[in-house]
Amino acid sequence: MNYYREYIALTGGSSVGNYMHLQKTIGVLKALAEKDGLTYSEDVEKLAYTVEDVQRRMEKNKQRF
Repeated sequence: MNYYREYIALTGGSSVGNYMHLQKTIGVLKALAEKDGLTYSEDVEKLAYTVEDVQRRMEKNKQRF
């Protein structure tokens, strides 16, 4: 059986430098990698601090409406 999973991690102030939020986001990404065998295109530390993917998706959604 093939299935596709998509996760949304609510990271709060991670991308704006809130250290506690950043560490929790890193923990979530590492736990998902360990539990579900996920791999990432970049280090989890960099991904936890990045807002570009979210902004890109929001722009795509705006264009659809």
